Amino acid sequence: MSVVQQHFTQNSSALTNLASRTSAYITDNDDFVTTARIKTTQDWKDFSRSLLRIDRNATKIRAYTKSEAEQLLTTALSSIQQATSTKLNREVEILGITYPAYIYDSGYLRNLLDIAIEILPGMNDGTQVWPYLHSISRAHRLNNAKALGYPAGTNIDQEDNLLLHFDYQNSVLEASMTAITTDTTNVERDFRITDFGGAEQVASPKKLEYLRFRTKALVKKELSRPIKPPVQHIDFKHIVVGLRCATT
Repeated sequence: MSVVQQHFTQNSSALTNLASRTSAYITDNDDFVTTARIKTTQDWKDFSRSLLRIDRNATKIRAYTKSEAEQLLTTALSSIQQATSTKLNREVEILGITYPAYIYDSGYLRNLLDIAIEILPGMNDGTQVWPYLHSISRAHRLNNAKALGYPAGTNIDQEDNLLLHFDYQNSVLEASMTAITTDTTNVERDFRITDFGGAEQVASPKKLEYLRFRTKALVKKELSRPIKPPVQHIDFKHIVVGLRCATT
């Protein structure tokens, strides 16, 4: 999850990423500058692995009660806010949150929003909550004609714009294909490879070959969609690689 907060000037704000436990302020030029980083607790690691259903050390995936999940979400939000306030030596106002897909997939998005509105000044409604991959495309400023390789003035909402995301965290590699417009990011296809890096966080040749095979299949399936006009290789605009090592 990520938190956006007001920073030093009236026209600037900041972004805090709770998935990687980092925060960054946004300058007047829309540049992101890292502010604070905190260590993930074992409780949050266990919670995340449970929602992802990848806890290789457990014989059975743990189920969390509503109160347990809400306590973990409360702790996560408040801890990153406090770390950022301490780093900046001032109070911060939360303006938005981005969340990893498993929060939505597991039905905790409503809980997250309710908690955020209750404990974080500046949070008022659901328009301030973004999916993680949407925040990434916005952070890299990929929702404009120039970034996507079009002539100036092109309406990108009338074009096919696909991004490939590779996000590595805690020995899990997630690959996603997203379609972006000026204001939206939609996940078209995705897959996940667990134990990708193993204990040493280094992928084996076998895992790398499997990644190549899955990625090739993902792209091929999109290219074969029976739509008009058909998807072409040129529609794939960027590859975005994320390393969230702070959660390991």
